[in-house]
Amino acid sequence: MFMFNVRYVLLSPHYTNEESRRLLNLAYKSWKNTFNQVLTSAGGELDLDDFFRYDMIGVLMQGDNIIGSHYYSLFDLKLDCCQDHHYMEDITPETRAKLIAENKSLLYSLEYTNITPEWRKSSANIRWVDVLMGCALKCLDETPASGIIGTPRVDIKMDQTCIRMGGYNIQEPVKKMNYECTVVFLPKQTVRKFYSEEIQRWVDSLWQNHESFLAPVENSKLNKKAA
Repeated sequence: MFMFNVRYVLLSPHYTNEESRRLLNLAYKSWKNTFNQVLTSAGGELDLDDFFRYDMIGVLMQGDNIIGSHYYSLFDLKLDCCQDHHYMEDITPETRAKLIAENKSLLYSLEYTNITPEWRKSSANIRWVDVLMGCALKCLDETPASGIIGTPRVDIKMDQTCIRMGGYNIQEPVKKMNYECTVVFLPKQTVRKFYSEEIQRWVDSLWQNHESFLAPVENSKLNKKAA
């Protein structure tokens, strides 16, 4: 399974050490180079501040080479500040209200999913984008969130990837930076089964051996009850 020495790493720009800073800088360089070009070609501009706002950054790697990456932000739709966040501009008030009514107010956005050019046509014929998405779903299943929301591009068939991996459309498509994007939701599952045995093996093994540089959940010095 790990003949390629592939690993999945979870990073946070808000909690770092020497090794995670090195990996974050690699991820930032890849993200910046790729999406500066993508958005500029569409007449837009990449907001570099976005990278620091992510709660988690998932990176699929072979050694120090990035196969792909994606970026998570946690939203609670019952918070006014989340409702007013610029990411939610593409999610209609009706869609947000429906998610809240269905008890799906706590969710992750999954943004800027990218497979680097040299891995898009793999000699092993592995759908790396599906492996990467699968790791995000395994991560979701171990969090309190109800699902992942995303706005995948139609022109590069990321919408089809999301559907193939268990997602479904929750509203009409939107235009983002002149790209047509669908709005999809991928629900949390108790037992995660993928469409392909090969993808299942890859994702299960990568998740079982994933590396995490996230902040500890609890901090006794901070989590004191108010008097």
